[in-house]
Amino acid sequence: MPARRVLMLSYHYTPVINGGVERSARFARYLPEFGCTPVVITTRRYGTGEGRLGERVIRTGEMHNIPFLKRTGAQGDSKRAMQRPQVEARETAGRRSPLVEWVLKWLMIPDDKIRWASCAFPPALRLLRRGEADVIYSTSPPESSHLLGMVLKGLTGKPWIMDLRDPWTFEPLKRYIREPGLRLSIEKRLEKACFKHSDIVIANTQEAGERYRTLYPKYAGKVRVITNGFDGDEMAAAASAFSHEGPFRGIGDDVFLVSHVGTFSRYTYEGAYP
Repeated sequence: MPARRVLMLSYHYTPVINGGVERSARFARYLPEFGCTPVVITTRRYGTGEGRLGERVIRTGEMHNIPFLKRTGAQGDSKRAMQRPQVEARETAGRRSPLVEWVLKWLMIPDDKIRWASCAFPPALRLLRRGEADVIYSTSPPESSHLLGMVLKGLTGKPWIMDLRDPWTFEPLKRYIREPGLRLSIEKRLEKACFKHSDIVIANTQEAGERYRTLYPKYAGKVRVITNGFDGDEMAAAASAFSHEGPFRGIGDDVFLVSHVGTFSRYTYEGAYP
């Protein structure tokens, strides 16, 4: 039986380094073990070439050359951009003009990566219509990838899987939707439309999965949970590589080490969501 081909719409992908990249990169790595071949569409903003394991990667532009949307210092040096694309918006927010803030809040919906999604649409549609992919997978953030997935599902009828690495409208990352108002209402409608038209919705924690089943009981049967974790093969290789290095940064084995790598909260903005 021929392998099923999965079109992965993933804005964050190798060689850029961040937590969001690793989830999609591991999916692409292990999909072949389940009879699936990944084809990734991503931005070319952070690099070029194929994936880590030689998977096919199509890199597109994202219409950066829009003069009034340019931000002072937004690009930074290439090394910082490679390592920390997720913090660019926070670092440059204070240097945006009121016009740019207005455009980002009311025209760049659900996020400013809608510019990338519009560029990724033509090659994605061509690939699907040529029969080079059988399933559509989109991952967020950015949520623009889900709008792209929903449009492609509508035009081609291909099954569509929506992966939520972070909740969309509860405990949001985007400050524009942390308070009740028109922008939050718009995004809730978009989120509900995506739940309606998707075939499977993946949450990354049991709690997020249960919350979405409560928010959208009509579509609760679509919700699955695939938690984040670690790659056992790479952990074993790392343990072997560092077995002769001695204590970690001079810290002895008698010290219990705790690392904070996220936000210790349940629903940080719970008051904004009835």
